[in-house]
Amino acid sequence: MSQKVIPGQFLGYIFDYTMGEIGVFQKDDKLYSSLTGKVTLDNRITPPKINVISDSNNYQPHIKDEIYAKITKVLKTYAFCEIFATKDKVILPLQGIIKHENIKNDYKDFDIFDCFVPGDIIFGEIIAVDQSKYIYVSVSGVNQGVVFAKSKLSNNLMMPISWEQMECLDTHIREKRKVAKPDYM
Repeated sequence: MSQKVIPGQFLGYIFDYTMGEIGVFQKDDKLYSSLTGKVTLDNRITPPKINVISDSNNYQPHIKDEIYAKITKVLKTYAFCEIFATKDKVILPLQGIIKHENIKNDYKDFDIFDCFVPGDIIFGEIIAVDQSKYIYVSVSGVNQGVVFAKSKLSNNLMMPISWEQMECLDTHIREKRKVAKPDYM
């Protein structure tokens, strides 16, 4: 079985195949592809193990990968982001999510709206990959957080002045953010 499949395509039932580690997810008693690629079967076990191996050069996210992303939406308990690069290269955009508990390690009493604004560019780390839809990102490290931002009021560039504030370069108005500590400090 060396057929090409796309994400969401039905592969078979859990009674017919053992779910592999790569490119396959289960919903109810059915197995589906989570990647675009070729189906591979390992017939050394019964039932055969099924995997989908990517046939493209698209980036496949892994836990502990450091990434850059753009904040797209901020809600009360989490923020959505669009991952556009790893530390090494630009990638095709992927959907990410940052949960409230993955923003700051030092304390829990903070407002997520004081950490991010849609349009901010963040530096973070992948902590989990959901087979169906999202990549979970953490910005709780000292060197993780907002690395580029524009002012909500003036839409001008901002510069970090502390670990929780940035200042507009033109108006000198300060806004709260979860600021990433630069590597050179």
